[in-house]
Amino acid sequence: MGDFELMLNYLGISDNGRFLFPREWGREKFFVSMQRERFEGIGGDLATSVLFDQNFVQDKLSITLGASHVHTPDLENVLLNKYGLPSYYHFTELMDYKFGGFFKGLNLQVLIAAKNEDFTQKIPKKYVINRVNMTNYKLILDYRF
Repeated sequence: MGDFELMLNYLGISDNGRFLFPREWGREKFFVSMQRERFEGIGGDLATSVLFDQNFVQDKLSITLGASHVHTPDLENVLLNKYGLPSYYHFTELMDYKFGGFFKGLNLQVLIAAKNEDFTQKIPKKYVINRVNMTNYKLILDYRF
């Protein structure tokens, strides 16, 4: 077994305004952030996450597992919830294999990301579609030189 890392993270964004971060600048680097997750346009947000990262096979294979809960403001409060994102649970799994030898620089990644609504409130369908209750599967072949 290789090295591993276990993290428990918390993020609180005040309700005095919303966090703005243009997508052109890339992904915000909060400790609580996971793949396919953004906090842009949200104020009064509370998020917690658990992340586990393990390396195998002489550090050629890494597996990252993550789970988080994000509590967002009221859906109708556009001042703090710009995109009308309901509170949700987020789960990710990333497997990354780094090839060696002739294929050095080639990575094969499998990413599974799921967002499920937090059922503590009744959510109209217009706030569910393309926001929560979805799973994203990605097979990524990446070459770095």
